[in-house]
Amino acid sequence: MKNHALISKFIGMWPFEKSLFWWIKNKWKHKEQINLDLGFKILFIIVFENIEERTKVSENRPYFFNNALLVMWLL
Repeated sequence: MKNHALISKFIGMWPFEKSLFWWIKNKWKHKEQINLDLGFKILFIIVFENIEERTKVSENRPYFFNNALLVMWLL
């Protein structure tokens, strides 16, 4: 099975992992399982098992965590 990912970062902030999981769950309300990989410094990777879920998330922009803008790149 092929995975589909978004490389992401919030401009000006780095939320805790628990807060980030909560934000993703409540903001995107996705149906499929996702994996979250915390990267170096401010980057994190969100891996989706379903390309439709990733596409839905990447089309409904912009996203903010408090006042910090979420920047995403397709992978």
